[in-house]
Amino acid sequence: MKRWTTLLLCVMLTGCATVLKSEARPINVNSASRAQLELLPGIGPATAQRIIEGRPFIKRDDLLNIKGIDQELLKKIKPLVTTGREKPSERR
Repeated sequence: MKRWTTLLLCVMLTGCATVLKSEARPINVNSASRAQLELLPGIGPATAQRIIEGRPFIKRDDLLNIKGIDQELLKKIKPLVTTGREKPSERR
């Protein structure tokens, strides 16, 4: 029984690591689902819905127009998101 528990735990952790690794790419705020947006730190259901309703965004700083996103939160999520429209030099 202990072996099966260990094996199951290992499989679960490997699956979680695979999911986390696949989410390493920036989330496109112009096409992400509400569930994907909620993966961002500080973004809950209401803010995710406001982001969806506020589309399209040209640059990440446009997210400051969304109620619930201030400079501090934008600083946290900026490296994790893209609009798909920024030039490479603007993505930093």
